[in-house]
Amino acid sequence: MKTSKSTFIQVIFLSFLATSNAYALSNFNPGNLSGMLQSGVDSLINTVALGSDYRAYSSARPLGMLLGFDAGVDVTVITVPQAFKDAMSVATGTATSSIPAQIPLPRMTFRKGLPKGFDIGFSLFPDYQGLFKTYGAGIQWAPMWTVGIDLAFRLSGNYTKLYFLATHCYSLDAVVSKKFFVFEPYMGLGLQDWSGSMEASLSTLPVGVSGSQSGISPHFFGGLGFKMLIIKLVGEFNYSTEGISTWGLKASLNF
Repeated sequence: MKTSKSTFIQVIFLSFLATSNAYALSNFNPGNLSGMLQSGVDSLINTVALGSDYRAYSSARPLGMLLGFDAGVDVTVITVPQAFKDAMSVATGTATSSIPAQIPLPRMTFRKGLPKGFDIGFSLFPDYQGLFKTYGAGIQWAPMWTVGIDLAFRLSGNYTKLYFLATHCYSLDAVVSKKFFVFEPYMGLGLQDWSGSMEASLSTLPVGVSGSQSGISPHFFGGLGFKMLIIKLVGEFNYSTEGISTWGLKASLNF
């Protein structure tokens, strides 16, 4: 296995170094972007921004003030569109077939219950040799008048740096859920305000192709939580109208 600077997958997740689809970035040269199209830049930016957005992995029910905390790890798997693979192939000089169709993103997460139905949380993957990092935070409010079916509103933000890409994403969501003994299904929808740029390579893009892009995209998501004693597992699927889908799993200690 090559060093961390020569492997794209190593930049994203240390626990998946053995993947057979890892591909090299060691030959990446800003000059390679001379063949990049605007659609390719757009796909690179919105895939990273939307795919790595902050995930609460939780229902609408507040944690509460009696202890009221949740700490664990999650892995979000980004299913990348063909346009992303084509653009990354242009940028790296790597065959499209060598670029993985799915990219796992692990993060450490923490959430804490506050008074009056509020929860706050954050997640992060710390800076890895200056090549990759992501961190985000969110706040959720569950109105006290909800009965039977829980309702909550969320506001969150996330920053991700992936080699030559830097992105931001801000989300405003509504979530509903209902608890059934140890199971708790939930579903939600909202808007994602995303932006980003190819920071290190703007001068090498063709004339007329912008290295920055932004947009606002609706998304939909649903999940299922399972809790036994203090161990909680949550699975979630998320789909953006930009054509980017993610699915993931979170394991945590929940009090």
